[in-house]
Amino acid sequence: MSGARGGRSLHEQKAGMTLLEVMAGASILLIVLLSIGLLVGTSGRREIAIHEAETALFDLEAVKERIALTPFRSIPVDGAFPADGSDVAANSGVVKSLSNEVITVTYPGWDWQTWYDNGKNPAGIPDPLTILIQVTWNDELGGGVQTLTLTTARSKTVR
Repeated sequence: MSGARGGRSLHEQKAGMTLLEVMAGASILLIVLLSIGLLVGTSGRREIAIHEAETALFDLEAVKERIALTPFRSIPVDGAFPADGSDVAANSGVVKSLSNEVITVTYPGWDWQTWYDNGKNPAGIPDPLTILIQVTWNDELGGGVQTLTLTTARSKTVR
């Protein structure tokens, strides 16, 4: 059977793919594979960030529970929950599990330093006592310092 071009059939003329078709197909495949790779990488980084935030929240809740178990008069004077905003002491029972984690407890609206200088009279502790618990850490992804804060209050009378 002879066709219009040099004696070849139409089937014989279309048997292969052109270089342009191969390159277009490879480009589309490359774009799809790169998109999937970026999606997997992004979701993995998000998972790490979510895990760190959950861990920080658990640590905040642990400190809050420890404060709830501490007698009211002892909260700001107990070495576990220093009023000066320094890191929560190891004897608070909270296990820190994040990179460079620092947990601080402060008492907004209360001049603890004057109270301390005047003899630490328990009557000078405000009721209710506002308590601000803050955790900071360095994230694993190199995004810098992260912070999570929890505000609570304690009263002399527990209900």
